[in-house]
Amino acid sequence: MTMAKGGNPYAQFRVGHLYLRRSQDPSNHAVMDTKRGIEWLERAVDGGSGDAALFLALQYCTSGNSRMWGLIIPTFVKAGDLGQPVGYIKAYECYRENGHPVKSCLNLRKAIMCGFKDKTCMADLMKLYKDGLLTKNEYALTLRRYQDAVKSMESGDRLNQLHFHRYKEILPDHARS
Repeated sequence: MTMAKGGNPYAQFRVGHLYLRRSQDPSNHAVMDTKRGIEWLERAVDGGSGDAALFLALQYCTSGNSRMWGLIIPTFVKAGDLGQPVGYIKAYECYRENGHPVKSCLNLRKAIMCGFKDKTCMADLMKLYKDGLLTKNEYALTLRRYQDAVKSMESGDRLNQLHFHRYKEILPDHARS
């Protein structure tokens, strides 16, 4: 809790997650406080946590609170901006389902350019191109950026370094070297 209060986004995410998990488990006699959980997640997002943004957007989706609906897509996009391309995919799906083809196309392209690929996203990208929502140059650029992202992620050392730097603030001193 000290690190969370000190502004560590990862610790803030964990505290928010803990409050929300407790609030979803009726057998848990610990403090149950969804409001405080959301507040901690929002702090973590403000501090730059993409994990917290993605989790927060999912909480907004499942809250059943109509006031939260306007926060869902922007929070998914924020998750993408903070390094969680799944956030862009979720924003793409939301925009597509609500009849916003240009915004959906933009978010799908962002996810693909980050190196994200699932079973349908490349087929969806091609369909958008065939439907005229993407120019040939935009389509080609998206595929080139995807290839660049995949190449940059191939190094296991690079991924290990990113993972280490992401969490080094919470590691004990002897584990930092």
